Amino acid sequence: MGTLVYISMSGFGQWGPWTMRPSYDAVAQATSGLIEITGFPDAIPLKAGAWIGDYYGALMGAFAVMVALYWREKTGEGQYIDHPQAENLIRNMDWTWLYIYLTGKNRERTGNRDVAIVPSDIVKVKDGFVAIAAFSEDEFMGLCEAMGRMDLFEKYASIEERLKEENQKVIYEALHEWAKDKSVSEIIEKAEKFGFSAAKVMSAKDQYEDEHWRARKSIWIHEDPIFGELAEVSPVPKLSESPGRIKWAARPNGIDNEHVFIRLLGLTKEELDELYKKGVIGKWDENVPWSCPPKDWDGKSGLFYP
Repeated sequence: MGTLVYISMSGFGQWGPWTMRPSYDAVAQATSGLIEITGFPDAIPLKAGAWIGDYYGALMGAFAVMVALYWREKTGEGQYIDHPQAENLIRNMDWTWLYIYLTGKNRERTGNRDVAIVPSDIVKVKDGFVAIAAFSEDEFMGLCEAMGRMDLFEKYASIEERLKEENQKVIYEALHEWAKDKSVSEIIEKAEKFGFSAAKVMSAKDQYEDEHWRARKSIWIHEDPIFGELAEVSPVPKLSESPGRIKWAARPNGIDNEHVFIRLLGLTKEELDELYKKGVIGKWDENVPWSCPPKDWDGKSGLFYP
């Protein structure tokens, strides 16, 4: 292996019966078990709306490479990293495997409710939806006070009592009944006043225009050298001494081949052309628009190695 750090990010890994299977985000979510536990008990399983298999895979892959580079710095040794997309999502299944091991039961779908926190649910209000949660006794007391239902607090103050199935039914019925004729702003105001947690279920447009996320520069407007002005999610987390920045968006497939193979690895132009001919490496496909530069690209802007 020498000093090379090399990562493979396939669907199902470089060994095992499923090695040659293709994978997409939906396939990874399905085989990880994530889809099976997402949604309501009496409905079909649901895929998460975002490409979490893709994004979590990239995130953890980058972390694994940094760990391997640190190892190389300490030992002088490189290593190979096998990082399957689906296996990465299995790692994100929180308490699932421990629950199965201890109880022998399958994990069921619970909709928008948290099985460890009561109440914790998405409620429908007059002008949208609101997430409401109250775990501690003080938070639950505040919620009951806001609802005008201190009788609920007197009966179910402890989380142990609230977790009982028959008591959950009473609490959630009261919560939904109370919230249905309120507005989002009314719920938020009461949460701030009485000390429980509540937030509007925000759309992408809500997030994009929200003053909090703008103040934190969570919505980042930048000038990409190839695609022009773009809006992106800012680097997270925010480091005090070495804050992240966005210099460019995802680049067209293979646009940095010359930079990597000639400038960084020392190949000649002729050797690179031979790799292209053999199909070892490639570039964007004009028939796949999302893999290409924009049609008005000048052929030079944004290149590291013109």
